[in-house]
Amino acid sequence: MNEKTWYRRIPKTDVLLADERIQNMIKKQGKAVVMDAIHMELAEFRRLVKEKKEEIKRQKQRIKKNLNKIL
Repeated sequence: MNEKTWYRRIPKTDVLLADERIQNMIKKQGKAVVMDAIHMELAEFRRLVKEKKEEIKRQKQRIKKNLNKIL
């Protein structure tokens, strides 16, 4: 799965807010607390996607370097 596909899989905040479970959390914890939690989790997911992209780039560079040694 490529990077764009992963980013597209990140749910939109308004979709999350429409979820009944999130609505129940808002009733119990307050909207500000729930919104902060949603934003933190979405940011973490984006960070992980970016980190994975950078890891793949490093792996490609290592492979290229090793192939150059062999050739």
